[in-house]
Amino acid sequence: MHQLISQVDRALERNRVLAQDVAAAHVQLQRIAECLRYPPRLAAQRDQPHFPATSQQVRDDMERLLGEFKPDLKRQPAQATLAHAWQRAWATCGPDLLHCYDIPGLPPDNLQLEAFFGQLRRAQRRISGRKATAELRDFGQ
Repeated sequence: MHQLISQVDRALERNRVLAQDVAAAHVQLQRIAECLRYPPRLAAQRDQPHFPATSQQVRDDMERLLGEFKPDLKRQPAQATLAHAWQRAWATCGPDLLHCYDIPGLPPDNLQLEAFFGQLRRAQRRISGRKATAELRDFGQ
């Protein structure tokens, strides 16, 4: 038992730096979600009054957050991977995601609609007995 404890302690010590890196990347992901005001239910549940954000506010907040996030690329691999993926995604499709903030009543995502389509696809697979719904998708949702 004593040998097992020493091996567990050694494994924990070796991975402590990686765990701290992953924890810091998770904190940064939470900051990104807050910047995007996501999920919208949390904003309504807080005691603070809810003021809808505009696309310009979200863009400015995101650009500021991107500028502040400078991980060490060699010593923090999880944060470096997050930084590269975040910068690439924001550069390619970031501004296209912000139109929903300017239209009142429009949700910031389409997850509920996608979930509904997923339920329809599962039902079609069950009815048709097929593994995929690609052929059925040609007829429209």
